[in-house]
Amino acid sequence: MLLGAGCSSVSRTVAQAAWQWNLIQVSYGSTASYLSNTKRYKLFYRVIPPDSSRIAALISFLKLNKWNRVALVGENDMGQTIIELTQELHKHNATIITSEILTEEPSKQMENIKAKDARIIISLVNQDRTKHVFCQAYQVGIYGRRYVWIFPFWFGDQWWLKDGSHCNKHQLTPPAHGNFFFDSTGLATSDKDAFGMSALQMKETLKKDPGFTNDFALFAFDAMWAMALTLHNAAKTLAEQNKTLEMFNYRSSRITAIMKSSLQSISFQGTTVITN
Repeated sequence: MLLGAGCSSVSRTVAQAAWQWNLIQVSYGSTASYLSNTKRYKLFYRVIPPDSSRIAALISFLKLNKWNRVALVGENDMGQTIIELTQELHKHNATIITSEILTEEPSKQMENIKAKDARIIISLVNQDRTKHVFCQAYQVGIYGRRYVWIFPFWFGDQWWLKDGSHCNKHQLTPPAHGNFFFDSTGLATSDKDAFGMSALQMKETLKKDPGFTNDFALFAFDAMWAMALTLHNAAKTLAEQNKTLEMFNYRSSRITAIMKSSLQSISFQGTTVITN
């Protein structure tokens, strides 16, 4: 089994090849909707909700604020999510003023958004590229009280202050303020998980480790837990057939099928969600 990746584009590359070696892949941070294509990514699994899972919440948020004219800006990798979001917006009678796909330099896309007089901008762009987007947004004036940027994912505290843009923090800070993010890294709300510890207690324990950087560590913990349970249950099934996990090799499609069945059947209270 393979753990990872965090980045969706990396997971896609691995998933396209891993099944040919009968390797099951479990991701803790890849949220791109295209990875839900089980025909293409045959042995790919994840413990984190896909980007598309937050579309319903985003639509409800727009309706609550009576925002029915929006602009979309996204990356090629977010194509499937953009399609799903577009369909839902149309279903709820929202008007898409413009839909922009980023090029290498987003200046043209920002100019188009301003020319269309869009005020509500839904961005399907990763953290690093968003810094470049905000740099251009600052240049053309798409920030301040007249504009609202909405992101269907969370980047982390003060993400715009990290390196990765030719704009300085004084230029990036104005566009970064007053925006809305939809977070999928929330903690499980139960008092205790199977380890006898609440999700909050687990997070506080992990934060004591110098290597802890963000809440994706909790998803990684749940992914490892899922993999351990998968191997444990698969070992039991194999024992009934006088076989062991040690007999696995890259041609062992039968053992992989047993592991796949085991993974699909597990259910446990993790630190982030009930994983099943």
